[in-house]
Amino acid sequence: AEIQTMVPQEIEIDGDPLGKGTHLSLRVQPRSLRVRMPYGKKDPAVLGQTQP
Repeated sequence: AEIQTMVPQEIEIDGDPLGKGTHLSLRVQPRSLRVRMPYGKKDPAVLGQTQP
């Protein structure tokens, strides 16, 4: 993902403040990020099935 703003914004990753910036570029290695949600919670942004 790449984010660019006209006005500097505070940048935080995983709770760690990184200061202000106008450009952020990041990537996630395949299968390196696990997202957990409460069982049965449905979010339109999530395409897969939830499992306990």
